[in-house]
Amino acid sequence: MLRIPISAARTLALVKQGLAQRRPAHDKEAILQTVRRLGYIQVDTINVVARSHYLTLLSRHGLYQREDLDDLLYNADDRRLFEYWGHAASILPLEDYRYYLARMAWHRDIGSSWDRKWRQENQPVVADVLAEVRRRGALGSRDFADPRDERGTWWDWKPAKRALDHLWSVGDLMVRRRVNFQKIYDLTERVLPEWVDRTPPSAEENRRYFVLRAIGAMGVVFRPGTAALYFTLRRQNRAVGALIQVLLDEGALSAVEVEEGLTEPGVVLSEDLPLLERIVAGDIVPERTTFLSPFDNLIWDRQLLEQLWEFEYSLEAYTPAAKRRWGYFCLPILRRGALIGRVDPKMDRQSGTMIFRAFYLEDGVSLDDALLGDLAEATRELMAFHHARALSIERSQPAELAMVLAARVETS
Repeated sequence: MLRIPISAARTLALVKQGLAQRRPAHDKEAILQTVRRLGYIQVDTINVVARSHYLTLLSRHGLYQREDLDDLLYNADDRRLFEYWGHAASILPLEDYRYYLARMAWHRDIGSSWDRKWRQENQPVVADVLAEVRRRGALGSRDFADPRDERGTWWDWKPAKRALDHLWSVGDLMVRRRVNFQKIYDLTERVLPEWVDRTPPSAEENRRYFVLRAIGAMGVVFRPGTAALYFTLRRQNRAVGALIQVLLDEGALSAVEVEEGLTEPGVVLSEDLPLLERIVAGDIVPERTTFLSPFDNLIWDRQLLEQLWEFEYSLEAYTPAAKRRWGYFCLPILRRGALIGRVDPKMDRQSGTMIFRAFYLEDGVSLDDALLGDLAEATRELMAFHHARALSIERSQPAELAMVLAARVETS
């Protein structure tokens, strides 16, 4: 079993995630390769700054054009990505479409108990919505009336919206485009390019594909649950654990032991062993400083985050304001291989001001000139991506950070 320092495990994760160095290219092809490398990019509705999927690419490519990602998703001539349930609602490579057919079948034949009950009671609504899309073309929720006299809680969608989401989940519809972030759906047969393979894989082929992709994207995995949940293989931890042992026996995976920090051995792709040897030898050193979305692929496994990075993190957007420790939408700060703090940003689009409501450094992080230079560069990049003309830092830890960082951003 290969023994490696914990720093090598971190660097391998960063290299595989595309976060060790900024990729020099940021055109459509480079963006497509990043989505392929990661396997998915999670989509979320929060927009105090750019939405999560745009931030995930910003962290890896720097100042790219958002329209390039949109074209890969929604332009029929460029479409090589699609939206579906990956780790959660996600952007996925179209060449992976066939591996999601089993998930579509699960939604159609089983689904959650909550969804199953609604579907049974609303079959006419589902049939009518599908017929309307077939007849009228691409439609969104706003194209359907809400027959209810009253709404319930915030998640109590009108029947047509619920039907559209169900038809998307079972694969009858795809997202053709978005308008003001609202999904506009069309029949899958009218959206899915002809070149996409629609051959259903076997259950074993499906599981093997996702497990190898997950380990390849994360670099090193220490628990079967991590490999299973990267692509949300629900209730398959035991089967994934058995498959990992088979892959070790076959030689597709290799075991590694981290010298400090973790007690259990991990697994890596055997094809990544030469890369890992270069990392251990010091030939590859992380250089990137950037802010990470709360839904970034690097940090979704909070247990691994604490074990490997010694960094405690939780998204507090859904926590009552009085109980928040860090802020509404804190972005972890990645600096040259370490997670050193977090920033809670908000873009005031009317005034053109990027507001950092809080900027925290971890205990023990020295506020020196090199650190300020890296943070200023990452801040300028975030501001430029949002077309911000000014920066406001409301509070910081340490207290002097706000003033000196603002000055460095303004003068550089």
